[in-house]
Amino acid sequence: MSTSCLASESQPTSLEGLPQLKISLDQKQQLLCLDHHPNWQIGRGKKNQIILPSKSVSRLHATIELVPVGNLYFAYFSDAGSLNGSFVNQRPVLDRIFLLDGDVITLGDATLTFHYPAQRTQTQLDAFTDA
Repeated sequence: MSTSCLASESQPTSLEGLPQLKISLDQKQQLLCLDHHPNWQIGRGKKNQIILPSKSVSRLHATIELVPVGNLYFAYFSDAGSLNGSFVNQRPVLDRIFLLDGDVITLGDATLTFHYPAQRTQTQLDAFTDA
């Protein structure tokens, strides 16, 4: 499992790489760099960008949308009308929400942790320059 995703020439250059998802399912973990796609469909269906082979996950369960803003991304998560629902930090997702570094997404028996250190670093820089 790699530890970071570095920005490429075709992607906005972030302070500490690109957004990532740590996916935990069936005692296996995978780190996925969220690059090259503005919209990531998540589910057990084979047409999704992120396939979670679990009966507790809908064919199309949820989506993550990445919106470039300056040299960062805004990441938005939404449930796609799944049967079992989606949760971020143990709260049900009823509408599109903004993801923050460290947010834990639960889809059935799968856990996805959103990692984006550049987001936290940029927030700290903004707080420092605004003071």
